[in-house]
Amino acid sequence: MQTASGGDAGKAPNRKASEAAPAPMDETTTSDHTTRVEFLVEGEAVMKTTRSLSTTGLLIAVALLALQGCKLDVKVPQGGKVVSADGSFVCEANETCSIDVVDLFFDQTFTAVPEHGYVFSGWRTKDGYLCGGESGPCALSTEGFEGNPELIAMLESEETFILQPRFSVSLAPCPDPGLVVSPGPQPHTH
Repeated sequence: MQTASGGDAGKAPNRKASEAAPAPMDETTTSDHTTRVEFLVEGEAVMKTTRSLSTTGLLIAVALLALQGCKLDVKVPQGGKVVSADGSFVCEANETCSIDVVDLFFDQTFTAVPEHGYVFSGWRTKDGYLCGGESGPCALSTEGFEGNPELIAMLESEETFILQPRFSVSLAPCPDPGLVVSPGPQPHTH
């Protein structure tokens, strides 16, 4: 996922670029709708026999595979909430809310909204955290991922990225400039 500033977020997925899923060497289908597929795995031929799926079963399997992708966890501490610009997402104080990022059309801007008595003091900075150190809304988009194998691999991974605002207690100015605040009575020492 990229932040509005264009930087990559998180780490590369665990799979090495040279490690691809084994390609079928030979595939045959018999009259009883059984498919036998021979794969070459680490130099050894492996035979796998499967029943063919119905069209509905195949569509369900494809849909489930399409739902895999990276996640965005929005962790909101005491002192406010996080909302999306379009209003479709709200994560309240003391909650962690998850968003599945599964396609090339993800484009959201998140704003930290402090509660009364608090101020937003920026997005938390840490490995795997997005928009770290920024003090304005956090714009996240998968635009530009298409055609970039490293970004597509990250999008297809099961990696979780974090967005966490920091809220601080707001110290309001004293309404009466003539008021003197003292620390209170001091204990007597003998």
